[in-house]
Amino acid sequence: MTMEKSDQATFSRVFPAVVFAFAILCFLGSLQEGVDSLYYQYWANTTYEGRILWDSGGYVSPTGIPPYQWSSGPGLLLAPFYFALFPFHFDPIWVVAIAGAFYTACFWTLFYASLREAFDDKLALLGVLIAFVATPLGYYSRSISSESLSLFPAGILLYQTVLIWKRKENVNWWAIGSATYLLLIIRPYLGVYAWPVLLVGWFQESGAGRLRSLAISTVFIGVALLQIGTANYWITGNPWRSPYSYGDDEFRSLDFAHPRYIDNVLFDSLHGEIPIHPLVGIGLVALFIWTIQQARQKQWSSVGLGALSLIAVAINVWFQGSYYWWCSTYGFGLRGLYLMGIPASIVVVGMLHHAQKWQVLASVVVGVCSGWSFLAMMQGPADYLTWHDFLAGYWGQTVDIVLSYQLAVVAVSFGLAFFCIWPKSSTEWLTVVLAGLTLAYLLIRGYAGIRWALLLPILAVVAGFVYGKLRLSQPVWVLQHLAPVVALLVILLFGRLTSVIHPLLKPTPDAISFQTNDIVGAWILISQQDRDDSQEAAKRLAAYLERNGVDVEQEKSSQRLREQSFTYEQIREQRRKGTRSFP
Repeated sequence: MTMEKSDQATFSRVFPAVVFAFAILCFLGSLQEGVDSLYYQYWANTTYEGRILWDSGGYVSPTGIPPYQWSSGPGLLLAPFYFALFPFHFDPIWVVAIAGAFYTACFWTLFYASLREAFDDKLALLGVLIAFVATPLGYYSRSISSESLSLFPAGILLYQTVLIWKRKENVNWWAIGSATYLLLIIRPYLGVYAWPVLLVGWFQESGAGRLRSLAISTVFIGVALLQIGTANYWITGNPWRSPYSYGDDEFRSLDFAHPRYIDNVLFDSLHGEIPIHPLVGIGLVALFIWTIQQARQKQWSSVGLGALSLIAVAINVWFQGSYYWWCSTYGFGLRGLYLMGIPASIVVVGMLHHAQKWQVLASVVVGVCSGWSFLAMMQGPADYLTWHDFLAGYWGQTVDIVLSYQLAVVAVSFGLAFFCIWPKSSTEWLTVVLAGLTLAYLLIRGYAGIRWALLLPILAVVAGFVYGKLRLSQPVWVLQHLAPVVALLVILLFGRLTSVIHPLLKPTPDAISFQTNDIVGAWILISQQDRDDSQEAAKRLAAYLERNGVDVEQEKSSQRLREQSFTYEQIREQRRKGTRSFP
């Protein structure tokens, strides 16, 4: 009995230390620029240098400045790192990597702390691994763009949500309000994920606390809306119109009344969320069932959190399904749905926690789904036009991974570890398997020089963290108070950006209302798909371009777009052969 307790203590303390050490080590060596990160850097550059840097190609927006579709929010979150690191001659790519590492490290710390508050230490580690491997969160942690930057405020809101669920007294409304502000300016539609904590938290407050929480939240949300409206005005001439919204009576880029592509964003082989992340679908179904159970037990706070989370996901899906270019560019699933992974993974951990006699079966299901998503992570962006290509690519990727030496390194390391640590339950076995997959992924995607150079200091920091020399409550306390600081800094930087752009505003009638190259690129991608809905969308796009004086065939045959189309076909052919074409 004593030996068994000792073994359990070893698994609970030593094993997480090893996993965290090598995961952080490999993670830092695997960071990369994500989709559109270059465009967000333009906003950061403009803020830093005090002048508009992007090339408009001679076009101007209705207010007389260069037209720009990408949101200013992510650039403003990068800007503090530009001010801090550019004087030391850092390359912009390194600045983006450092900023991304900072924000994602904050998120995973908060995610782990949230799971510890909700469950226990062992399930907290397992939950982190599930979220990393079986949802989009892992991929978008190391692919630095607006997605990874938004993880920091999402982590703040998750931690506060757990505190409200557990009815803790230390709910921080400054953190909630500032995190909501950051999510809104990064992607306005992501603000729906703040609804559970805002509304349920507000109803749980009483007296002066309720008035205080309402005032703080309202101010932050108001500032965010003012900032979004100002940026919209710069680019479209209308504070209520997003740069992503354009069209005429016959075509709308965002058609909320007719969200034609909901089934595509969820189930399509090209960037569909569920095909490469089946556990996300299972988790959301489980969240619905859990919410019904809580209603029967009259646990109204839990019902509110569950129902509002489902509503947030539904609005997120509805928004993405309303966008004409639902397939977007290369992405790991649909980029706009990545935050669905947070509620889904939390509920999956809860299932494992309460499964009891079904725990073995539940662990097997989670393990199989995670293995499927692991193959998707190894491939990178999922861009299969047909299910045949999708399955052929998975098979090729499986062979490629099995034959890789990095996987052999992880397998041998874990084999040696089993001489000291032997899992005693199905969830512990699942933890070991997912840890192996996580480390294999990061090792294969990493760069050895960075990893080994950072080995000793990272091991020292993680060892101190795990063995209690640095208590978890301390960094979490810092991160909660960091959110208002970051929000204030971003507000000040937006003021600087306004001072740069405002003198340049000069309304002009010769303004473009859409980006031709992007729409033609979308038309090429959509028209390649042999499905009725895709062909209908391609016809609508082509007609819209022609109504606006664009020769579609000439644009398609231009050198840039011809190369884009050829590269896409080449990627499909490479996938059939089982080779990876993305880092």
